[in-house]
Amino acid sequence: MRNKVKENWGVGITFLSKNSNLNVAASRLYYAIFQSVLWYARSKKHYMPEPGMPNRVHLDMANIVNAEFPSNADHDKRHKRAFREFHALRLTADYEPDPPSVEEIKEVIQDGQFVKDHFLKLAET
Repeated sequence: MRNKVKENWGVGITFLSKNSNLNVAASRLYYAIFQSVLWYARSKKHYMPEPGMPNRVHLDMANIVNAEFPSNADHDKRHKRAFREFHALRLTADYEPDPPSVEEIKEVIQDGQFVKDHFLKLAET
């Protein structure tokens, strides 16, 4: 899973840095974060998605992020928000006529990277 996370993050950052293919950038960045949470959920929480419920896994991962950052402290709020925002950016990228903006992505990139790295570390320990 680590390789998938790394690959998706790298593709997203490359497109973001070139200000091109922002739909791809937003989608790949979200999936890198999502996959790091999923890896943690599978390896440490023994999570198995419900068959026939592919969209449910995204909500389940959001719930895991919320549980991992439970407080109302600013840093926990930012990390929960980053996951939600990247999910929203991915939905924009997939379903809306206009792509997300560079500014929208850059606004949450640091917190998104923290969430990704945090869950990678949890999955590997």
